[in-house]
Amino acid sequence: MTKFLKKTVSYLLIALFIGIFAAPAAFAAVECDNDGDGYIVIPTTVMGEIVEGSTFDEDGTYSAVQWSSHFNTFKTAQENGELDPTTEECLALNFKEGAEPARCDETSVTEDSGVYNPAVVSQVLGSQVYPGAFDKPDNGIDEDCNGADGELVLTTGEEKDLEGLVDKAMSLLSRAVVIISIVILIWGGILYATAAGDEQKTGKARKAIIGAIIGLAVGLLAPAIVNWITASLG
Repeated sequence: MTKFLKKTVSYLLIALFIGIFAAPAAFAAVECDNDGDGYIVIPTTVMGEIVEGSTFDEDGTYSAVQWSSHFNTFKTAQENGELDPTTEECLALNFKEGAEPARCDETSVTEDSGVYNPAVVSQVLGSQVYPGAFDKPDNGIDEDCNGADGELVLTTGEEKDLEGLVDKAMSLLSRAVVIISIVILIWGGILYATAAGDEQKTGKARKAIIGAIIGLAVGLLAPAIVNWITASLG
């Protein structure tokens, strides 16, 4: 292998590594998503444009399903051109499906937000609380931002609401797959760059790189695919 090829592979791997870790930070720095968790606050003025006489409260105690419904209404109106993009900066941005109360959309949530009990918890980061999060019961934090701590029981009073737990598990699993894939990708790149013409090492490196790329794709796309299937099934 030539020195030029080795350098090229090394630079590409470094660029990929930086891109994967830098991109989320760059996208998180947009307005209307102060805590960078991918969920936004829908301004009351905007909902007033969409629904005449709307009693929507951007700081209200809505459930995750209700916030998602509000957000879908918001996005539909945006796509249909019903909103003025010159007066609402959020319209130019692409958000993950869902929305959250204004009190939850802070880098560090304040004591008077009602999101956590200061007597139990000393500090809460905005990225810890968002619609659909698994709300641990009686821990002093309203993780799913629905206005109550640990509302896990459905209307039947018998079954547990495991949807948030499944989402959390899927998110953690996806992140683990991505991290492991990145490690394998770096290892494969180093092995490829140091193979020095050894076909056995080169072949091993190729397999590692291909497997890592597949792992990255699966880890990054899995949550979106699961959400799409769930939405399709109603």
